[in-house]
Amino acid sequence: MPHDLIGFQSVSVGVGDIDAARQQLERLGFSVRADDGALLLAFGNGHLRVHAGAPLGFGAVALASRDVAATRASLCQDGLDTPGLVCALTDSPAPAAALHANGALALSSLTAVLDNPESAIPAYDRLFGLFSATPTDSMVTVHGCGPMLFLVDEDGFDHLHANLQSRLPKPPALAALSIAVADLDAAEALLKAAGVKTSRSGPSLAIAPADCLGLGLELVAG
Repeated sequence: MPHDLIGFQSVSVGVGDIDAARQQLERLGFSVRADDGALLLAFGNGHLRVHAGAPLGFGAVALASRDVAATRASLCQDGLDTPGLVCALTDSPAPAAALHANGALALSSLTAVLDNPESAIPAYDRLFGLFSATPTDSMVTVHGCGPMLFLVDEDGFDHLHANLQSRLPKPPALAALSIAVADLDAAEALLKAAGVKTSRSGPSLAIAPADCLGLGLELVAG
């Protein structure tokens, strides 16, 4: 991978009340670990780190590097030190995956809203390699970091996540996350038993933002 990157490692999430966040996440069937004052949800290909404080909602995406200083210098040299590509870099080891009662296995995809998704194609191609970003009618799909990354505008978000009722953040920003589960029917039954509001469409189960830290979150068949 270019710039001595290893790939995706984590997404940070800001919340107002860390104890309430733990209760919500455990109600959804996630195994939650304490992590230096924050909460950690570990999957097979990355993790979510939930912390108290601003900004609320999805925050930085962290990419793992063998040498953070060298990667940062390489990114700047390639002209990638731009607001549309702001992300954290880390060389710390990823935590081991946890067993989740809802059957969560891996982070499947991330969805970011941009004013003009296609304008970001050259930068993502330089970040992850040539032809990593592929345009379609309603979005740009980025391969190379682990989970799929979908770049969309507001209309594209509604098309991709028709069942999500989340309020879109001001672009550029991460707006939704999909998590693959072993058995979608079993996950749906667990959430129903917990009184969690969901909306299902084919192989996707959307969770109401009010029941999930105000986030746009879907469970998908793994």
